[in-house]
Amino acid sequence: MCHTSGINAWSFTHDRLVKIGPRGISVRRLGGNRADQVLISRFLRNDKVTVEEIVSLAARGAASRVAGKHILAIQDTTSMHDDGKGNSLVGDATIAVEAEHGTLPGSDRRPDP
Repeated sequence: MCHTSGINAWSFTHDRLVKIGPRGISVRRLGGNRADQVLISRFLRNDKVTVEEIVSLAARGAASRVAGKHILAIQDTTSMHDDGKGNSLVGDATIAVEAEHGTLPGSDRRPDP
């Protein structure tokens, strides 16, 4: 469970993820400085913080940013590993874009080409 400090750490981590984008995500890059790297690491390693809760917080935030808007969900499936025997590791990345303006929900920023 995320407590107040955990939610602040989540907010910081989420904001950094949005700012950095998908250009090589790492704790070092997200943190930017040593103190913030430690903050993110402690948050992610905290036994009281669960994957389910992180996903739930992210989903609630996304839902609030897109409520009442016409949203395009642009999805791409990428095979990151395929052993040739039908055993694959795939990722399904999806980006939400406001249909009217072509911007990311909750910002004036357009997705990077």
